[in-house]
Amino acid sequence: MDATQETAPRHLTGAMDVELLLQGEDLSGRLDHDQANTLYTHAFYLGNQGKHEKACAVLDLLRLYRPHEPKYTLAAAVCLRKLGRYEDAIRMFAQTIELRPDDYSPVFPLVECMLQLGLREQAAELLQKVAGAAEDDGQASIQARAEAMLGFLRTPVQ
Repeated sequence: MDATQETAPRHLTGAMDVELLLQGEDLSGRLDHDQANTLYTHAFYLGNQGKHEKACAVLDLLRLYRPHEPKYTLAAAVCLRKLGRYEDAIRMFAQTIELRPDDYSPVFPLVECMLQLGLREQAAELLQKVAGAAEDDGQASIQARAEAMLGFLRTPVQ
């Protein structure tokens, strides 16, 4: 058996996984908890080493197999933000918020990305919504933080 034949099954499995993903299949069973945790730890290590592009690649793989896991989308968003890929980071922060609607913490780095892109008005609108929702939910610290950022945004730029 030559080297090509030895690697063919792994390649075929990867191609089959992509095909299943395109068909809307859940691939989470193909990566057990320990494997996912090992990859996540590796991505975290890469990020701490400043290797954000490589960390993003590992997190992309994790998100392929665990698309509904908010800690992976949040970690990907942070990596993308570190790389200056603010539009992509906004999408990942937004996806994290969709996966964990009761957690307002991803809103603040999302707003920072919006500001990096010059989306000041949209950032202010989002903060206004978050302040109102946090007030309704009784989350005073989130409300205060959103209102403080909103106050900063409403200060005229000099």
